[in-house]
Amino acid sequence: NDARGTGVSDAIIFLTPVGRPRYATVAQARMRDVPADGAGRVVKSAADGSFSALLPVGRYSIAAFKAGYEVSVSEVNLQARNL
Repeated sequence: NDARGTGVSDAIIFLTPVGRPRYATVAQARMRDVPADGAGRVVKSAADGSFSALLPVGRYSIAAFKAGYEVSVSEVNLQARNL
């Protein structure tokens, strides 16, 4: 978010696994876009600042970058039942 609390468009978002992500066999078969090696993702934020990515269950470091803004880094722990 910017200083006014508005989402930042076109920010580059790095989603990096922390530790080793856990893969459910069924989820792995369903989510063809999920990298099999547990590698992270790089996505760009939408006009409203939102972003999404398919990731296996696990902990991720999220870093957002855009020229003219401070770098934002946080961590998320994805939990799921069988997916």
